Amino acid sequence: MTIKLSPLVHIEIVVHDADAAYEMLNRVFGAIKVEEKFSDHLETLGGLERIVHVELGGTILQLIEPGDYGTWAEQLKTSGPGVHNITYQVDHIAPAIAALEKEGCPLQSQLPIDLKLLLGEDTPEPNEPNACMVDSKAMLGFRLELFHKPWAKE
Repeated sequence: MTIKLSPLVHIEIVVHDADAAYEMLNRVFGAIKVEEKFSDHLETLGGLERIVHVELGGTILQLIEPGDYGTWAEQLKTSGPGVHNITYQVDHIAPAIAALEKEGCPLQSQLPIDLKLLLGEDTPEPNEPNACMVDSKAMLGFRLELFHKPWAKE
């Protein structure tokens, strides 16, 4: 079974100081902050100190300052700043998780993400868990984060 992916949603990067990283990208490349309400929402889920979404050359970077929380903090401590995960949307999360687990990439976590803040007010409520992190790091060098595509039909 082949799982269809959306275009890239964002690249999540762990940094020591999300604001300083944004400011450097802004000075050098004119990068701008985007999705600020979505960043604020993710911060309220707990654990992560600061999240800044930056548009850089048509790509969204999600800069994560983790504090002492989870795989983000572990990566920053052991490997330094770098790509934590790459995010895509899928029509349905459950079959994607099953396919990745079959390939040796286990489910790491599932989160309730308010996609209305990212995709707009007309976004329908999900009919299944709407975000997950899959530990594909050993295989790919990064984790995969998947969002449920809210307009997908059953």
